[in-house]
Amino acid sequence: MDKETKAPDPGSPSGRPPARPTQAPVVGPHAWPLVLHPLSDAADRPLTVPPGGSAAIGRALQCELCLPVAEVSRRHAVISGRGGSWYILDEGSRSGTFINGTRAGAGQAVRIGAGDLVHIGPCPFRASIGQAQHTMTLQGPSVPANEVRAAPSSADRRLSALIECMGGLAAARDEHALAAAALGTLLDQAGFARGAVLRHVGRAGSVEVVADRRKDPADNAPLAFSRSLVERAAAGVVSIADDAPARDYGQSVGELRIHSALCAPILLGGAVDGFLYLDARGGETSVHGDVTGFCDAVAKAYGLALAELKRADLERRQREMHAELEAARDAQQFILPPPAGAVGSARYAMRMQAGLFVAGDLFDAAPMSGGRAAFALGDVAGHGVSSGMLMAATQAHLSALVSGGRDPGDTLTDLNRYLAPRSSGGRFASLWLGVIAPGGVLRYADAGHGHWAVWRRTDRVCTPGRAGGIPLGISPDAAYQTEALTLGPGDRVILYSDGMAEQRDARTGQEIGRDRLLSVVGGATPDDDVLAMFRLTSGASGGAALADDATAASVEFAPL
Repeated sequence: MDKETKAPDPGSPSGRPPARPTQAPVVGPHAWPLVLHPLSDAADRPLTVPPGGSAAIGRALQCELCLPVAEVSRRHAVISGRGGSWYILDEGSRSGTFINGTRAGAGQAVRIGAGDLVHIGPCPFRASIGQAQHTMTLQGPSVPANEVRAAPSSADRRLSALIECMGGLAAARDEHALAAAALGTLLDQAGFARGAVLRHVGRAGSVEVVADRRKDPADNAPLAFSRSLVERAAAGVVSIADDAPARDYGQSVGELRIHSALCAPILLGGAVDGFLYLDARGGETSVHGDVTGFCDAVAKAYGLALAELKRADLERRQREMHAELEAARDAQQFILPPPAGAVGSARYAMRMQAGLFVAGDLFDAAPMSGGRAAFALGDVAGHGVSSGMLMAATQAHLSALVSGGRDPGDTLTDLNRYLAPRSSGGRFASLWLGVIAPGGVLRYADAGHGHWAVWRRTDRVCTPGRAGGIPLGISPDAAYQTEALTLGPGDRVILYSDGMAEQRDARTGQEIGRDRLLSVVGGATPDDDVLAMFRLTSGASGGAALADDATAASVEFAPL
C-alpha cells in the first residue's frame, strides 16, 4: 500500500531551496520571479514571470496565460514586475480581478505579495515569489465515500467558546496569531489532540502548513493527511469517524493510529483559501461527540478574520505604492523645463505623462555658449522613489556639465563616471544628448537610448546611424562618441521614451512600435507632433492609465 507524503516543517531545511532566476534580468536587489499556481483546472500549468518581465492573462490565445473560460475577458489582466515588486493590472475585464477577495479597479495597479489568493474572474491562483513553497501533494488511496462523509449539522455550537474565539481572531494582527487563536479554541473544546491550519496552494489537494499545535508538548509525530479528506473538505466540513478500519486511510495514517480526524474549509472571498485540520490517534479518546458544527463555525469565523487582515494589508500596500508614485512624480515635475519654448536656434515642444509605475523619464532644454542649444531625453531603469532620485541626480549633474560647453560624447563620458559608483541594485539610465549649432549642425551622443529620429521638411522620417554606447551607470570605464548631421530650416528631431513605443494596444495586445509612432509626426508645429504621438498612445491604451512613464519631444531647427 502506498505511503502518504508527509508535509515538511515550514522552517525545516528539508524543503526545496529558493528557486533563483537564472537568465532573466534582475531589476533590483531583491528581484525574484513570480509564479501563479492554479487552484482549479482552468489552467493546465503555473504561470512564471521572470524579474522585470510582464505577462498578459486572458482568453485570447496570444496571452502568456490563456484561460479558455467564458467569464474571462480576451485580455483580462497583466502581471508586471517593477523595481523588485510585482503588480497586477485589470484591463477593464467584465468579471473582475480579485486579490484576497477584494476586487481591483479597472486600470489600477495592485501590488501582489507572496501567498496572495488571486482570482482572474472565476479562476483562482496562489501567488509565490522567488522561493519554492513547502508543499505536500496528498497521495495514497482514496477513502471510500461511505467512510469520508459530511458531518451532521446539528452539533453543539458551544456558543460562549465561539464568541471568545471570535474575539481572539479579531485581535490577531497576522496569520500566525489567527491560527493560534483558532487552534487553541478547537483543541480545548473539540477534544482533538493536534490541529493545523493548511493553506491551499494547488490542485489535487496540494497544501502547505501555516501553523500546527499539539495538546501534548512532547508530541512531535509528523502530521499525515488523507487525500480524500482534504479534497472533499473543499465542498464543506468532513470527518473520518473512529468506527472505520485504519487500513482504509493509507499506510502512514494506519501506522500513526489516527482514528478520528476532521477537516473544515477556510473561505476567502467565497473561494477556498485553506483548511482547519484536526486529528486524534491511538489511545486519545477525548474527542467530544459531534463537534463538526462547532469546527465549521470556527473555520467560517477564521475566514472572515483572514479576509479583514488581507483587506487591511492590501490597503497598506496601495498607500505605500501611491506615496512612492507621488514622491517620484513630484521629483520629475520640479526639474522639468517649460512644456514649450525656444532655446538658441531651436524651438521645441514636449510632454511627459506619468504611468502606473513612475520610472524616471527626464527631459532638458538648455542654452549654451555661441547660440547653441542642448536637448536631452532619457529614462532611468527601475521604478518608484529610488529611480526618481537617480533621475533627479542625473539631470542635475547633466545640467552642470552642459553649461561647460563640451561635446555631447565627452559630456556623457563624464556623467557616466559620476553615476557608475553611485548606481546600485541594477539602476542605470539611458540618455540621448544633442547640441544644435546656429548653422544647423546637430552633434549628438547616445547612451543606450535609441528612441529618436529626424523628420525632414520633405515629409520623410529618417533614422540616423546609432553607434551609441551602453546605458549610463553600468561601467565607469565606458566612453561615448560624438556624431553629427546637418539639419535644414524646419527639420525636427523627434525624441521619445520607451513608454511611448511599448504601450500595448488594448484591442490587439500588440505594442505600438516605432514605425507606427513616427508615422503621425510632421504637423505644422512641434506641438502638433507631440499631441499626435500622445493621441495615438492614449487611444491605444483604451482610456486606461499608461503602463509606463511616457515622454515625447519635437525639436525644430529655426535659424535666427
